[in-house]
Order: sequence, then structure tokens, then C-alpha cells
Amino acid sequence: MPKQTFHNLAPPKKTHIIEAMQQVVLQRPIAKITLSDIVRAAGIPRGSVYQYFTGLEDIFSYLLDHSLEQWEDMAMAHLREKTYDFFEYFQASFHWDLAFFQHSPHQRILRKFFKESHPYALDIRAKLDRRKAFFHQVIERLDTTVLGETDPEDVYVLYDQLNHMKHYTIRKTIRHQATSKEAAKEYAFLIDLVKRGMERT
Repeated sequence: MPKQTFHNLAPPKKTHIIEAMQQVVLQRPIAKITLSDIVRAAGIPRGSVYQYFTGLEDIFSYLLDHSLEQWEDMAMAHLREKTYDFFEYFQASFHWDLAFFQHSPHQRILRKFFKESHPYALDIRAKLDRRKAFFHQVIERLDTTVLGETDPEDVYVLYDQLNHMKHYTIRKTIRHQATSKEAAKEYAFLIDLVKRGMERT
């Protein structure tokens, strides 16, 4: 994780360094990135990098965590605005996530790391476990009465499956296999099928 000196930077300088590191990651294969690339992009002395991070793996781990946090913060900001029932949340979050995947550089960072992280042995499993903890936080904020007396573990499994379905549908839009409107309609149909199935049990 970053050293305290990095956290103590003035916001404009900290943002500049983060954006420079992100651009390097997005422009080059991760396995070929060097500390010199980071130094040149950020326009800072090489010694300053070691005041902020222990090395490349530390930088990469921070960027991955930072992008995950941006995604989580976006979702939690919406959840603080109102209480959604379980299925309503997925319909609404489809549009939030679609916007994030289409326009945020953080999404491209996430995709790059999950695809190319092996040279630096980043603990992807730990990152995924943290996502599970975040999913549980989201569920705690939802009105799950529509699910009746469903076991909490089964609620999590259902959440996870609907989440996978959502991102599968979003990927179709990103790959131009469907328009945003078509994808939203398809996902709403899938949610309705699951919801009606739950009502019959």
C-alpha cells in the first residue's frame, strides 16, 4: 500500500500522479511497464516514487484497489439516496454500471489488471474476497422483503448470479452486440423471470 507521504500529498498533485500512473497502465502491457515509465509520465524525480511506494507491485496494487473503490463508492452513493428493494436495485444499477463501464477509466484499469496481473503476482483472490464483503454491505442496504424467508446465503448467491447476468449483458453493449436500450430491456426481462420464479416458490 502507499506510504503515508503519498496520502499527505496535496490533492492536485496526488490526482496528477494517479492519472499519470493510470495512463501508463492503459497504454502499455503491464509486464513491460518500468518504474522509469511511471517517473516520466508523472514528471517526478525517481526518488520521489520510493517516497510514495515500495515499488511497481505496490503501485499496481494501489491502482487496482483505487479503481475498485471508485466503483464501490459510486454504488454506495446511489444507495444512500434511497432504499431499493432487491430487484429494483438491479434494474437501477444496470444503468449506473453501464455508464461506469462505458466512460470511466477505472473500468479499463480493472479489466487490464484482471487480465494481465500474473507477472506481478497481485493477490487478485484477495481483491475478489473484498468484493464479496462489499456485496454483503450492499445487500444489507436493500429491502429484501420481496424474497420472503430466503436464507441469507441463498440471497447472496442470487445477488451474485444477477450481478453476473448484469455484467454479461453490459459487455454485449460494450462489444456493440446490442444497443444500450436493447441490453437494458434484455436484463429487465431476465430480472422479471427471476422475480416471478421467486414469487412461485
